[in-house]
Amino acid sequence: MEERPRGREAAGDASTSRPDAKDDAKPRQKRKRSPPPVAPEDEPVLTPWLSLLASETVSTTTEQRLHHEIVAFAAWVQPTSQETTARHALREMIQQVIRLRFPAGELQLFGSEVTGLCLPTGDMDLAVMLREDYSQKEKKKPLFKMADLLKSARITWDVEVKHHARVPILSFTSLPNYGSFSVDIGINNTDGPRAVELVKGFLTKIPALRPLVLVMKAFLSQRSLNDPAVGGLGSYCLLCMCISFLQLNPTNRPREYLDKPMETLSLGALLTDWLFYYGTQFPYATSYISATEGRIGLKEQAEWVLKKNGGGLAIECLVNPGHDVGRSVSRLEAIRDAFKEGYKAMLELGDDVESTLKVVMGVTQRTMDRRAHIKRIVDNGVLEVPAARPPLRERSRGEYHRRNPNQKQHPPQRQHHPQPQRQQQHPQSRPTPRPAPESLSQRQSQPDMDMQPRPPSQPRPQRHPQPQSVPLLQRLSPAQIPHFGLELGAGSAMGRGGGAGDANGNGSKKPKKSFASGSGSGSGYGSGYGGWSASPSVVPAPYPGFDPEWPPKGKESRREKKRRRLEMSMGA
Repeated sequence: MEERPRGREAAGDASTSRPDAKDDAKPRQKRKRSPPPVAPEDEPVLTPWLSLLASETVSTTTEQRLHHEIVAFAAWVQPTSQETTARHALREMIQQVIRLRFPAGELQLFGSEVTGLCLPTGDMDLAVMLREDYSQKEKKKPLFKMADLLKSARITWDVEVKHHARVPILSFTSLPNYGSFSVDIGINNTDGPRAVELVKGFLTKIPALRPLVLVMKAFLSQRSLNDPAVGGLGSYCLLCMCISFLQLNPTNRPREYLDKPMETLSLGALLTDWLFYYGTQFPYATSYISATEGRIGLKEQAEWVLKKNGGGLAIECLVNPGHDVGRSVSRLEAIRDAFKEGYKAMLELGDDVESTLKVVMGVTQRTMDRRAHIKRIVDNGVLEVPAARPPLRERSRGEYHRRNPNQKQHPPQRQHHPQPQRQQQHPQSRPTPRPAPESLSQRQSQPDMDMQPRPPSQPRPQRHPQPQSVPLLQRLSPAQIPHFGLELGAGSAMGRGGGAGDANGNGSKKPKKSFASGSGSGSGYGSGYGGWSASPSVVPAPYPGFDPEWPPKGKESRREKKRRRLEMSMGA
């Protein structure tokens, strides 16, 4: 006999015997990934800074040509007057909107826009300083309230509240009427405003710092490696790296290259050395950067460096020395590869290239279109159009007491504009009133008053005046009131059994045909509402067995109902 398979063999035979076994199982859906960043060679770049180069500029070497282009690029990225106006108008609008809910809130600007290291596509860093002290978790509620205010004021349509971040902020992009700027707003952020003064001090001491930072920011932005939210190298970390490089001078350049870069034309050489040092030479695994102390230290000796960040980038904060601002850079390998490729492109430069700086970075068409859009809305006055007023529910009680807390200001009263006085007209110029026509033929025979010439100051009379509400008893004549009361009340209020009644109120239990007959509830006095009689009516006396407490209170049993009907029939 053939032996039957057991265990996994039997399971394997069963699976092979069912060809649709795999078809029954649903395929596992893979998670959608975000599209990769656009490579610099896939997106065309422009060189608008070449128009700022002087025609008499003479460059003997490639590094000198690169120096002149770096200076021209640093001058081109300076904010224009239109961009400054648009950014200021957006800040003022945000300040007004936030004060509707937080009257004591003060808006402070910090970051690259204050230090002069901002690109045309740079974001706006703001901090709302409130009197209350909020913890990291308590900042979630006011951030969402600010997000609702910004959307109600039509400054933006979409706001992202990042309350799970180490520093909770809200991020949004303003509408095109406000310049389409990217804005980040935090609450009681004191580190950002404190770092502004430190950065300004370094910019004053080191002249080569500003052009070098601007070029490297554009270098990382073109490769989508500048967003710290997705593991990129932010502008603050990049600034610390540039300060440390110029302090240490690892390539042993002459000191005049660092102190007098404009006279020695050394910006091109410093840029090449920077890419070479941080792309191939810097020991990321064992060392950290400290721009405050001006040195490179070992990670083993620093307690603030996390152990899990062993091979990553470690940078000591300028404001808080015990904090690592480089731990959020998770794409360090991609950043190092970009530095290596940039250094390799610098070495392969020839004398016949149109632009030496274009091989490492450039300006996209989107940046040019955005700058042109901001210039257009400012010059045409579109930016000055006020936004819609926020809803009243978002307005605070102390809105009218913000300017001077000691002297209360009353809310603005509603202005009443007096009606212009009507000019006195001559009696002959006034139209003579005519009585209302009694019939259609009489109305057609008389001329229409609206067709007659009328002075412009005289109002047009109403052809169909609105009817006024008049009580019912005032609209009836005295002769109709008793008759109407008899027919309306005798059958409904005084009658109880089903029957028919005539116009005089006489009714019976059996249906009776009459002029005013009508179905109703009545035994002795039937309902007379079925018709209208011209004969005079007399209000009858109440029925002797009439119960004023009708309908009776409580539930009536069948026996009581039968007894009551019998008494009513015997009394009748």
